[in-house]
Amino acid sequence: MRSPDDANPARRRPRPGAAVRPPGDRRPFAGSRQIPLFTPVATFAVAGEVAEILAVTPDGRTVLHTDSAAGEVGLVDLSRPAQPRQLGTVPVDGEPTSVTVTRDGRYALVVVDTTDGASATPSGHLSVVELRTRTVVATRDLGGQPDSIALSPDGRYAAIAIENQRDEELVVDGVEGGLPQAPAGFLSVVELQGRPGHWPVGRVGLTGLPGALYPGTPSRSSSTSTGATWPR
Repeated sequence: MRSPDDANPARRRPRPGAAVRPPGDRRPFAGSRQIPLFTPVATFAVAGEVAEILAVTPDGRTVLHTDSAAGEVGLVDLSRPAQPRQLGTVPVDGEPTSVTVTRDGRYALVVVDTTDGASATPSGHLSVVELRTRTVVATRDLGGQPDSIALSPDGRYAAIAIENQRDEELVVDGVEGGLPQAPAGFLSVVELQGRPGHWPVGRVGLTGLPGALYPGTPSRSSSTSTGATWPR
């Protein structure tokens, strides 16, 4: 049976042990974990045509963004977050698909798709941009169409997903853009030791993985995820 207090919120009594605050009081309760709130401080129109994948230097002062439409990477100074400032752009001779920054903040690593619609012969490279001079100081061939890049926890290796994206107009078993399609995707592993022009590029095959929908031709469009272990 409900009491009169239950029917009237203004008269409702708190349960034993419940904390009560006046309406509009947003201070955290004693002993509670305060959830951080993020407030936009600036909006900035970057140079070029689009801003897609972002990376930030370890000191947090510079943000990089890929611009696949313009074939370049942009750099923005965030030393004053409320007043972003364009530092310039760096052409990378193709469509940049992802970017990251080395742990020491010296280089930006940009993976670049140069396939240009030739799905049967996908291609791409890694552009190494020296951030001090904002110039490409080395390129490393990847042997396929790159999609994304990530650094190992110790910063010694870069892993690059080679997607080799399917041809959306190719008819496979009566399906336009159907699967499977060759060539298969794989993983490139770059060891970031020594001079960038001599960084070794390794290849890890991903065909035959258990659970993949098309184990003979894995790509981002057709395969399931799998675990990986970094070399020690």
